[in-house]
Amino acid sequence: MPLNNLKVICLLLGIVAGGLVGFVTKPPQAASVIPVINVPVQVEPKEKGDLTNRQFNHVALCALIGGIVGLGFGFVADRRRA
Repeated sequence: MPLNNLKVICLLLGIVAGGLVGFVTKPPQAASVIPVINVPVQVEPKEKGDLTNRQFNHVALCALIGGIVGLGFGFVADRRRA
């Protein structure tokens, strides 16, 4: 397969790599503190495998950053190839 779509390939690899990094480094589930008695309360998702909204935003942001880095790498690699 010729590397005509080097930018697209690098973009997809960046999105996947960023998503994996974001999933591995996701923040712990939200912990709320009741101000009156100062007791931490853990918020559990509905099912064991579900991500909370904060965790999903973290993974999506890492995937976006990875995609931007991958696209930039694709532009540089394509420019050097030409």
